[in-house]
Amino acid sequence: MERLYRLEGLAVRRRGRQRLAVPRVPRPAAEVPNDTWGIDFVRDQLASGCRIRCGTLVGACTRESLMITVHHSLPSVAVIAALDAVIATRGQPVRLSLDNGSEFRSRAFDAWAADRGITVAFIQPGKPIQNAHIESYNGRFRDECLDQHYFLSLADACFHIERWRRAYNDERPNEACHPLTPSEYARTFQTSHQVRRSTQQWRMGGGTLKDRSVWAGRGQGDAARAGRPPLAPGGTVTRARRARSRTTERSARTTGR
Repeated sequence: MERLYRLEGLAVRRRGRQRLAVPRVPRPAAEVPNDTWGIDFVRDQLASGCRIRCGTLVGACTRESLMITVHHSLPSVAVIAALDAVIATRGQPVRLSLDNGSEFRSRAFDAWAADRGITVAFIQPGKPIQNAHIESYNGRFRDECLDQHYFLSLADACFHIERWRRAYNDERPNEACHPLTPSEYARTFQTSHQVRRSTQQWRMGGGTLKDRSVWAGRGQGDAARAGRPPLAPGGTVTRARRARSRTTERSARTTGR
């Protein structure tokens, strides 16, 4: 049939693809570690020909590989259990960036996200670039780990994949991390968070005892120079000392008169 069409110079009419005019909505940039997590799946097979699925999870801010769960099948229940294990140690994300797979469109996954208050941000069909961080990570994962090993069993695959994940987080600098490793870059946010928290505590009067004693000592020196009663150990004047000071001032005024 194809030969006859070529001899007669015929061509099959092709209809143009109709596309919907959907406005592009810019996705918010992740500025803190637990702002946005990207999740996706990668397929491979064992030496026996049995197929396996790898569920990958990457933080959009720190580029840190948070999880790679490996199993023969990963339904929504298994994905939820793996996410719960990560949340128990890493904290809860604000949103999850994912595709329109059946695991993420299930009622169980939707109810789980609603109960935890996590926003499920689906990408547009056929637009994997909207989840670019996890797609780039999956490419490296396949080139540097899956294509470089010949997995004999599921346990063997889990061992080599977890070892690669730890090396990716702890030993490989990332240009997006300026240029630290993802683990080192994540620790910078923890340090800055502790500094901001201590500053807020100090402003609210929750400083350490050492800082309070320093400020209390300064207050006592200022009070002695101004002729006022010294401050209490907590940095405040007690009611008894205020009453004594007022009585002393009144007696001094009466004697002066």
